[in-house]
Amino acid sequence: MLRLDFTPKEHNYILENAGFTKRQREIYLRLRNDYPYERQSIVKIANELPASTATVSREIKLIQLKIIKVIKW
Repeated sequence: MLRLDFTPKEHNYILENAGFTKRQREIYLRLRNDYPYERQSIVKIANELPASTATVSREIKLIQLKIIKVIKW
């Protein structure tokens, strides 16, 4: 599971500069620590989005790569 322990300022920077797709952005927001009430699991995200757990897992891997790319720049 992707752990997103960034400050709010860092989260905003990543959202603005990572170039997430609409689905990736939604998954990223659901994985954040401050998403309403608690961080969500892959299964819960897949159930709420029209996606399978495999698709959500693939998207998380792409999100990780985009975050790394943004942080390196």
